[in-house]
Amino acid sequence: MAVSAFKAHAICDDILQRSGPALIARDFVAFASCFAVPTEVLTFEGARFLTTSEELRVAFEGGCAHFRSSGAQQLIRHIVVAELTDLHTISSTHECRVLGHRIVLLQALYAVHSTLKLMDESWRITRSCYAVEDAPHCERALLQGARHSDAAE
Repeated sequence: MAVSAFKAHAICDDILQRSGPALIARDFVAFASCFAVPTEVLTFEGARFLTTSEELRVAFEGGCAHFRSSGAQQLIRHIVVAELTDLHTISSTHECRVLGHRIVLLQALYAVHSTLKLMDESWRITRSCYAVEDAPHCERALLQGARHSDAAE
């Protein structure tokens, strides 16, 4: 399946439009459909390699709990760049804003770099690198529930 730069952007946007609302709504099935297992999650504080659906669920629950406790009601994410690196891989960067009631920004904007792979005719995230600063609760939520990856050691 040949993918143009425009299509790469649309694929990434579709993933963001499904995964963000799934976190806020606590819809694991919709969230999990956006990720490969295994998948890697990296932050400035460390890395986790999620090797099972249960580990992905634990990470998802941590993210949901973080957003719920912070009062998040919406994730506003937009793609900065999305490009094909080969026929089965997209490299993407997006920015995320976490909004609460009355459109209050709850934490500083942060960037996320993701790698997506075409697997069984579906695009899925295989690696996410979060550039979250000054939000230790967010980083802890991202890194909980899985074993350390070799990249972090």
